[in-house]
Amino acid sequence: MLPSGLDEAIADEEDLVRFLTSSRLFSGSVVRGAAFLPRVESAETSVFRQSPASLDELWDLGLECAAVGRGLYGAAVIRAGDLRATSLDAVASEPPHRHAHICGWDETSFDPEMRKARRKEQASRLAQRARLIRREDKST
Repeated sequence: MLPSGLDEAIADEEDLVRFLTSSRLFSGSVVRGAAFLPRVESAETSVFRQSPASLDELWDLGLECAAVGRGLYGAAVIRAGDLRATSLDAVASEPPHRHAHICGWDETSFDPEMRKARRKEQASRLAQRARLIRREDKST
């Protein structure tokens, strides 16, 4: 059991939230692949396990943990099972509470350009399966 009270294993039916700190990460109601790209240095993408929380609680979490010093424009929500269907995985990584990482990004290519292209393809597949929740109030 994790400090948040969640099980360490992430179930396929769990929703994972990627907070969007730039309006360039979505267009209209569509999440762009760039929203899910991993950090270069760690090959991981930070996400949060969404509990049955209200939208206000979701935005509070995003402002506290993901958008420190930046705007919070929305959230991309994807099921862990959909993530696994794209050959990626999610692992719990607390603290902060409910934090996890998307891992399993392409590491097989020795050519950096090929690796970058494969990761973009993986991120694009995630974005196609993701649901966008927009945050209308960008002032906080």
